[in-house]
Amino acid sequence: MVMTRFTQYLEDKVTQSKILFSGLLRCYMKVIKNEAELAGIDKDDHVLFIGGGAAPCSAIAMQKLTGAKVTVIDNDRDCIRKSKALAKKMNFSKDMIKIKHMEGEFVDAGDYSVIHLALQVSPKEKVLDRVYKTMKPNTRVLVRHPKESRKCFYDVNLRKRCSECSMVEHKNFTNIQATAMYL
Repeated sequence: MVMTRFTQYLEDKVTQSKILFSGLLRCYMKVIKNEAELAGIDKDDHVLFIGGGAAPCSAIAMQKLTGAKVTVIDNDRDCIRKSKALAKKMNFSKDMIKIKHMEGEFVDAGDYSVIHLALQVSPKEKVLDRVYKTMKPNTRVLVRHPKESRKCFYDVNLRKRCSECSMVEHKNFTNIQATAMYL
């Protein structure tokens, strides 16, 4: 997808500079605060981020904000390598954030209390099917939805799953319109 490649390009640049990364992290803090409040995430949770990319800002922000245990997966080995290097550069221990190479379509969600799908995850339906098959009851599933003007760049055929979901709207300059908590 075009937007995924563009995001990877930007994340690649961000991983090379603590200053750029810190700036990007600040941009995501309000989004993460809203998502953490929506799902009631706290230090007792274990959050799985599917689609962390090379600069897993959301995962890092969630860990900083809530103290939750965080695991990040991505299907791109180069992104995983860069993500691990960034976490080390930012002094995050493996106890705080684990980063793994894995396809979202094959994840076992049974060890997590919260699942978070990035905007760029594709194919979302297959990933969600796998999450629902393997998660424990009462697991909270957060899925980001793009702004209307950006939908053509993302896999967004998910509204049918969201008939009874809670949603938080985001009012910032990112491509994220809202995050839904699927029930």
